[in-house]
Amino acid sequence: MSNLDYEQLWAYREKTLEEFISKYDDPFAGVCAFKRFEADKLLESDGKYLTLGVEEKNSFPHGRPVLKHMPILDKYVFVPYFKDYAEFLLDFVDHNPVDAIVELGSGMATNLIEMFYRGGPRNIPYYAGEYTESGTRIAKSLSKHCPKMDLHSFRFDYNAPNLDIVKEKGTVLFFTIHSIEQVQDVSQVLFETIANHAENVICIHLEPFGWQLEGFDGPPSREQAELCIKNGWNRNLFAALRSAQEAGTIEQTFIAKNVMGGGLGNPTSISIWHN
Repeated sequence: MSNLDYEQLWAYREKTLEEFISKYDDPFAGVCAFKRFEADKLLESDGKYLTLGVEEKNSFPHGRPVLKHMPILDKYVFVPYFKDYAEFLLDFVDHNPVDAIVELGSGMATNLIEMFYRGGPRNIPYYAGEYTESGTRIAKSLSKHCPKMDLHSFRFDYNAPNLDIVKEKGTVLFFTIHSIEQVQDVSQVLFETIANHAENVICIHLEPFGWQLEGFDGPPSREQAELCIKNGWNRNLFAALRSAQEAGTIEQTFIAKNVMGGGLGNPTSISIWHN
């Protein structure tokens, strides 16, 4: 390819990048969203983007691969395609527009704030549901520093779930990140409450439940089982999801074991379901 061809391609990319920055009214958010947009595309010589395909058996419902092959030291190894939870969730929302985003077990709401400023949807509300008073208080304090973000904080108990604060009833994304792990046993009421909240519910659990699944049984799974049992952490998320599926409460569209990093001895598994 000649330098002239490269110059023309960069001109096309500049135009698209400026469109993203203008859309988000924020250079950093626009750049992040632009990078996600380009991740699975090839820019052709006429300035049009060609979307590249992936193997369906190794991909998430929205088309992205679960793992990628990379050179580490002197070996080729498989690593998570997404470098962190926020990147995965944002890419999912890019492909599945929603009317609201709700994190359950949100702590200080830092995940939601990070998502917004890395190019999350504008003009929709973000809800942070947290069990502790201190976490909810800090989230409310942080929201004052995010004037462009429509962030709501509320107390949420997995054992007595209440979502009255979430007013949107169209398409709502719920997600959890290593928070159900603190609930020893999950009841069907949790899934019923989430599933019945809106017309179209999408729920993503990024939780350490791999040790509850069959399949490979290496050191991470064994260490995770030992850690969860020792700490009295969740022991029935997978069984509860299966029961909710059998009852017709949810339709699980994706499940994968130990595919999203997590702490040493506590890898993250993923479940995605709809109502």
